[in-house]
Amino acid sequence: MIRERGIGSRIIDVVVYSMATMILMLTTFPLLNIVSTSISGNLPVLNGWVGIWPVQLNLEAYTRVFSNWLIPNAFINSVAYTVLSTGYSVLITLMMAYPMAKKHFVLRKAVWILLVITMYFNGGLIPTFLLVSQMGMYDSWMSQVFPLAIAIGNLILMRIFINNIPEELEESAKLDGAQDIQVFFRIVLPLIKPGIATIALYYAVWKWNDFFNPMIYFSTYERYPLTVILREIVLQGSHVDKFMSAAQRASQDASVYVEAYNTRLRYTALIVSIVPIVAVFPVLQRYFIKGVSEGAVKG
Repeated sequence: MIRERGIGSRIIDVVVYSMATMILMLTTFPLLNIVSTSISGNLPVLNGWVGIWPVQLNLEAYTRVFSNWLIPNAFINSVAYTVLSTGYSVLITLMMAYPMAKKHFVLRKAVWILLVITMYFNGGLIPTFLLVSQMGMYDSWMSQVFPLAIAIGNLILMRIFINNIPEELEESAKLDGAQDIQVFFRIVLPLIKPGIATIALYYAVWKWNDFFNPMIYFSTYERYPLTVILREIVLQGSHVDKFMSAAQRASQDASVYVEAYNTRLRYTALIVSIVPIVAVFPVLQRYFIKGVSEGAVKG
């Protein structure tokens, strides 16, 4: 029988919900301000009149962003790099976690020590750059897929998931004539879908937001992902003139226009970069929460 809740419990609920509401408002306001600024007019943006609602609705920044080749091309590059890198990273992470979860693997401890060491030490930026260049991956899409493909934290998480699979399932499949590769793809993978969704989201978010590696390994703007272009627009204000018409650049109030338009363009680019990840997360949320909770309490 459920007891009636006391006054102390109700006070705690009020405090918790009040704090949660406050945090939600603090985190939501900047996003709403970014959206409103990106679709507001130049004068309200310059004077700081824009809050959480747009003032003098104006979608010109979005029109310019999607009509110019720079950001749409970078957006396509980001999607391609993220999809290819995430798929490759998830696959090899799973294929490495499977043998590392088996006690009969002879080199299990030695390999595991080497893997853990990479969490604290690496070869350094210059040796890695030279290796990527000598392998012919410089200024190529391969530089965004193959180097740094495995995150050890994700490998540990998948090892925990695989360890929780009853060995009797694999043994019965082998008695029926299944090979290790068949057991892996037909039995193991379907049972660890929450873990796969979790690391896939981790890899996708990391690759989508990565700007340092593309900045190093690419030398042409045509290959840059959205994050590099966005960084230059937000931090340096460059490329703004590419989104302005000739009449706007030649007008007497060009300096004022550039200042306002630069702000609107920055926020528009931010929205364009945020939307894909925000759209993907609800799809994987159910698996993600289950994967994080199971990986945290088991093993």
